Amino acid sequence: MINLLKRYKLHIATILVVLFIIEGLTYASFVLVISRKERSFIYDDYDALRNSVTLQELQRFRVGFYDKVTGWIPPSNSHDELSPDGNGIHWSYTIDSKRARRNPYAAKLVRISAYGDSFTFCDQVNDDQTWSYFLSKLTNSHVENWGVGGYGTDQALLRLKQNLPKYRTDIVVLGVFSENINRLMNSYRPFYSGSMDSMRLGFKPMLHNRNGKLEWLSNPLVFQSNLLEDYDRAYDKARQADYWYALNQRKAVFRFPYTLAFLRATHYYLSVGPRPNLYELDAAVEKLDRILEEFQSLARQHDFVGVVLFIPTSDAVKLQQRNGTYDYSNYVAHVRARGDLDRLRVVNIIERPFDRAKFNLRPFMFHASPYGNQIIAEAVHETIKDRL
Repeated sequence: MINLLKRYKLHIATILVVLFIIEGLTYASFVLVISRKERSFIYDDYDALRNSVTLQELQRFRVGFYDKVTGWIPPSNSHDELSPDGNGIHWSYTIDSKRARRNPYAAKLVRISAYGDSFTFCDQVNDDQTWSYFLSKLTNSHVENWGVGGYGTDQALLRLKQNLPKYRTDIVVLGVFSENINRLMNSYRPFYSGSMDSMRLGFKPMLHNRNGKLEWLSNPLVFQSNLLEDYDRAYDKARQADYWYALNQRKAVFRFPYTLAFLRATHYYLSVGPRPNLYELDAAVEKLDRILEEFQSLARQHDFVGVVLFIPTSDAVKLQQRNGTYDYSNYVAHVRARGDLDRLRVVNIIERPFDRAKFNLRPFMFHASPYGNQIIAEAVHETIKDRL
């Protein structure tokens, strides 16, 4: 045996050196490339997040932002001024007594309201640079802005339901940022974003397919004990139905042996890709269809005109410029072809002529600029002007 080892020790040493080099290269690929530029392949350790949430954090959220139905809403009569950060963007916003964003346009007539995410709320611009403000100027009326940062289209619909009939308007705009379809498959924001620092208490309701039927799953976060057990219960409930949590279990864990981890990351890439297009996933499309059907039902019940406003991501705009099409083009055509959605009008911003590089605050980055919000306001106004 000893003689055998002596005879092959050079070969064994060579194999060990080769394995060491391979491990070093795969480790470097994780550290220098994948973990920095393409985190979507790497397993996120949510237990670390779970263990870091504090009772004080939970209690502050309950007092300031918590909403039992939608998940979260900005505090009433609040104001925030965000100084320039690494992006160099300075902006401020004000929330009124109804917990809606303030629209400084002075008009007694209120005929239009808007619901959606941060592209409806209009993050990163001032109160007089939102598309609801510009739409107010075009219609000489007060447009109510009920958008909330981080919302899914499901949350936006539920906030509309909360407001009806008290805050009914003749025209209701439902903003659908094209990425929002991803949020319909999500019940706890970090499961989708992968961030351990932001929206740590971002639990939300969602539609869920149970035995072949879509049902509403309520907000998982319910305060019963006012202790961390409330968070733990919400976490456990959210992960049971969350698409992104399940997808995370298929990702590569960044640990030794790195070669096996790299092979698992490669398999994930080949089977899933870095960012799955959920407009090609029947389960996600079914949920968005259901939301628009409920929007149609509300429009009939409360006698308003519903506007479905599709706002493109920067990636969608770049894809259109490169290929002439984009990820949600077929879905827009699908909605327009549905005769049963006769109370809804569709506005698809990406179809309109505008300066693509000026639409966002930085070329193809961040939220819509004042210019971009003006483009949105003009598109909505053109669609509804016959009802004003």
